[in-house]
Amino acid sequence: MTLRPKPFQPIKMLQIIGGVFFAYLFFGFMLLPCLNTLTSIFTVKNAAGETDPLAVIRFFLAGSMSQYVWNSLKLALCLVITVNVVGISIVLLTEYFDIKGAKILRLGYMTTLIYSGVALVTGYMFLYASDGIITTQLKDAFPNINVNWFTGFNAVLFTMTFACTSNHALFLRNAIRGIDYNTVEAARNMGAKPFKVLWKVVFPTLLPTLFSLTVMTFITGLCAMSAPTLLGYDSINPEIVRLAGSSVADEAFPQARAALLSIILACFTILLLTVLSSYERKGHYLSVSKTKAKLQKQKITNPVANVLAHIYAYVLFIIYMTPVVMIVIFSFQTFSAVRMRKLDLSQWTLVNYFGKQDYSYLTSRGTYKIREGSISGVFSNEATLGGIQMSFVMSVIAAALVSGNAILFSSRSQIKGLTTSTGLWACSILGFAIGAGLYTVTGIVFLFFLCILACFPAFEQYLKNRSNHFEIHLELKNSGYLRDFVTVSRRLGLRIDDIEANQAYAGSGLSVFTVTFTICSAELKKYKTHREIIEALSSLDYIYHIEEMR
Repeated sequence: MTLRPKPFQPIKMLQIIGGVFFAYLFFGFMLLPCLNTLTSIFTVKNAAGETDPLAVIRFFLAGSMSQYVWNSLKLALCLVITVNVVGISIVLLTEYFDIKGAKILRLGYMTTLIYSGVALVTGYMFLYASDGIITTQLKDAFPNINVNWFTGFNAVLFTMTFACTSNHALFLRNAIRGIDYNTVEAARNMGAKPFKVLWKVVFPTLLPTLFSLTVMTFITGLCAMSAPTLLGYDSINPEIVRLAGSSVADEAFPQARAALLSIILACFTILLLTVLSSYERKGHYLSVSKTKAKLQKQKITNPVANVLAHIYAYVLFIIYMTPVVMIVIFSFQTFSAVRMRKLDLSQWTLVNYFGKQDYSYLTSRGTYKIREGSISGVFSNEATLGGIQMSFVMSVIAAALVSGNAILFSSRSQIKGLTTSTGLWACSILGFAIGAGLYTVTGIVFLFFLCILACFPAFEQYLKNRSNHFEIHLELKNSGYLRDFVTVSRRLGLRIDDIEANQAYAGSGLSVFTVTFTICSAELKKYKTHREIIEALSSLDYIYHIEEMR
């Protein structure tokens, strides 16, 4: 008996290479660092030089480390409430209710997508810090006011509330736009009040997205870094950074304490992600994708409620926009004005962008000394330009990785959009080469990519023909034959993932369906292409027409 040689399977090769690469990433960058971190907690030595596995645990229970954990939990829990309230309200104001100037308001609410972290906190500190513009004005009007009011927990909660609503503006906006207006109109025709329609029809549709956003907000609060550091709030992440840079001479086993806090933070994150995955598996979703009528904005009929909604919308707009305006204005002020937060509109300068300026500092003798030209503008400092370039490169790499994987493995782990993903990576590489000034290399690589892309469609088509998943357009002579078709498909080794009737052919005498298959038979996977399978199905006498959808 002669053995039939197995044909070359590029998918198998890609799976093996991907598996090896994933194993390397998992063990080298995830498992081993975690084990090293965990080991460092239980291998510390006490004052006698002996290994004490429980030293860090006892220090955690007796010291102030538990306070950092509680502070982070308190911040995360409060953020879940404030961010959801503000985030839901801004989406409703711009997408559901008829508010004047909604397009401008939407741009203002989404400014936190442009900047965040240190820049956002700095913008608010220009206004509300002890020497901020608004605090200074309040001090002049009310001399007994506490000028340090914008510090600690309240300041962090206020800042992060408006910093974390960008996800709501992106994801919840798309969810609310997918609501079927016919459902809303039907509820109103049955006598439901506007609030009841909002509570019973709109909110249940948004619930899956809201749950995911809540988990993301909680994790953001736990892992907060810039706001607690700048505003003086003791939380987990700033303490981890501080301990990681400390030495044994300064305090007891700092690295082990930082490792313990990292493990606690990781446990909270894993727990939340587990809850999210469990919720998704339960399938608590409402269908919002097959919308027949576009959602129309609802007018607020009550005059008082309408005025209050507009006031609330524009107050939020001012809160969102003020830090942006302050950052832009202070970028045209001198270094001393920025440092002292003293706004002088009579003195404008471009030195922060293109020039150099002196830096004055206080010496140990109590006198000021000047370093001439020690502060460079953004576009006149090589280190700053290098940082910007590196940030751009890392952003492009991250975008290419996420987009490429999302396109390639978009549904049921099957490969889709191979040429599109390749184009993304090609553009990224060419962008790096141009940014580095390698124009000759860019030209050569461009021609090389053109040759590859010319041959790639054929390779993509080959992969599609050998894929375990495919979709067909099916026309039956009568809907009663659908059951027979399903039975035959299963006998052939095909699993039907989805069947959708096409109502556009109603009255034509045909029953038209879109059917999605998964090839389960090992024999079909090895030796049959999609075309051969479809030809076998087309031999059935009750099938009028069948073809693969591309």
